[in-house]
Amino acid sequence: MPRVRQEGGFGLVELLIAMTVLAIGLTALVAAFSSGYVAINRANTVGSASVLADKQMETFRAMTYDTITAQPADSGWVNVVGPDGKTYEMRTTVAAQTVSNGRTVQLVDVYIRQTGKDWVHEQSTFDRLTGG
Repeated sequence: MPRVRQEGGFGLVELLIAMTVLAIGLTALVAAFSSGYVAINRANTVGSASVLADKQMETFRAMTYDTITAQPADSGWVNVVGPDGKTYEMRTTVAAQTVSNGRTVQLVDVYIRQTGKDWVHEQSTFDRLTGG
């Protein structure tokens, strides 16, 4: 009976429980840092791809309407370097489209992708009445 009342081994059991709780907490912390790293990299890539698409679209906005119609319907994929120093693929398409009032407008699409994954798609409509 005196052996049951001794508390000599409880320090070790408590230490093991504390280490287990600490290991679970550290695992959750590492997972949080990993998720943050992935989110920051994705935001960086999307931001760079958006800059490239905006730059290409601004090139079209600087053109006159007649110059835009002279562009090829599909320029194919072209390698471009983004502000982050990484290489992206850009594709620009120009297509004539008839709107409800019978006028023809130019629909310009800019696609940006990297390693086969599409990141950004920008689309803008250019009208002779508003675009010179």
